[in-house]
Amino acid sequence: MKRVTLVVEDEALYTAVKVQAVRQHRTLREVIHEAMAQWLEAQEDEEALALHREALAEPGENVEAHEFFVQLA
Repeated sequence: MKRVTLVVEDEALYTAVKVQAVRQHRTLREVIHEAMAQWLEAQEDEEALALHREALAEPGENVEAHEFFVQLA
């Protein structure tokens, strides 16, 4: 486990997050961990989407998935 010191400059944001965490019977640690995991997943999704767009932009024959699988059969 790594420890991190977090400085929240927006007091209203901190208060709102803290209140929501309490309402959900969760700790700030849990909420922040979830937010970090979701952020990382979004970054990975964005990378995958960029690779997908790049592949579509490559010259060659672009085939719809249905057509691709029909051709395999």
